Amino acid sequence: MTNTLLWKNLVHDPLRFAIAVAGIGFSAFLMTVQSDLLFGFTEAASRIIDATDGAIWIMPRGVPCFDYATHMPAAIRERAHGVPGVAAVGKVAAGFTAIQRADGLSQVVLLIGIEDSVAGRLPTGPRGQRNLAIVDVTDAQRLGAAQLPADIEIAAKRARIETNATGFASFLGSPYLFTAYQDALEYLSVPSGKTMFVIVKLAPGADASQTRDLLQTRFPEFDVWEKADFSRRARLFWLVQTGAGGALSLAAVLGFVIGLAVVSQTMYAATMEHLDEFATLKALGASNWTVRRMVIGQSFLCGIVGAAVGFLAVPPAVTLASSVITWIVSPLWMYALVGGALTVLCAAAALLAVQPAISIEPGRVFRA
Repeated sequence: MTNTLLWKNLVHDPLRFAIAVAGIGFSAFLMTVQSDLLFGFTEAASRIIDATDGAIWIMPRGVPCFDYATHMPAAIRERAHGVPGVAAVGKVAAGFTAIQRADGLSQVVLLIGIEDSVAGRLPTGPRGQRNLAIVDVTDAQRLGAAQLPADIEIAAKRARIETNATGFASFLGSPYLFTAYQDALEYLSVPSGKTMFVIVKLAPGADASQTRDLLQTRFPEFDVWEKADFSRRARLFWLVQTGAGGALSLAAVLGFVIGLAVVSQTMYAATMEHLDEFATLKALGASNWTVRRMVIGQSFLCGIVGAAVGFLAVPPAVTLASSVITWIVSPLWMYALVGGALTVLCAAAALLAVQPAISIEPGRVFRA
């Protein structure tokens, strides 16, 4: 009986109900898309690190993330082999350089070369072949590689893009360009005996933290990080210490605040607009508990319908945005997170609005 009355109370004025649903739907959409942008950015900030096949990274002291590498002695690779728990060691060269397309246009790229032993999911090209480059499909057009093969010049040296990769869209504005490790050293003019990073693979059963401590003791002048810690460090650097990360973080927070404000105001206003109906219920003998159920149920029903409308608009919007913002990601758990936040907000708005509904005088309905 109460549920039927609740529903009829809402749809009695379809326009009012539609406005409430639209407000909540907009909030759900805004909160989800802004959160997707922030999450996609943080994932992209450590994507290269996460894709490698190694448990520990060794690097020059103070390097905040993969994208800003500096030189270190390549001989560390051999010295690391002697540490207990180490199964294999590989080197990485990375740095910004300019490429020239076949049509003469130039583009700055982040060039990455990694030894096969620790490459993991990173593209390295056919083994034994030189001067070949790989770019993600989302950046192929920018490098003049929409049609393959495509000839380019990297730092005034010839190279050819013969294949594309997927899953490595850059968030930097400069595309990632992958080559063989030796090619990367040459293109980046890395001094002899130098590299940028050293990645360590663990022997079966070896403890990552213990091996990291042993490596740090052997190389006190360098930073030694477990991969998960370095990944987290890179994400925090881009989120906290750069303008891009700060802007996205602020936008996500503002999206949540605006969403919360809209939901709270919408639900509170919807309840206040039905005070006469609640007065009628109390005049007919309804208890305060019945009125509470009506107010809270009305709040949750509007929230469920509004959230469903907002969530349905997210996938097409993300798909459309991905043509420009290639790193945007929309995980399923984000809907659960936003849905949970909306549930808490609807409950809070209902608790605020239920007091006037309970304290209303039943005789109000009989006044002219």
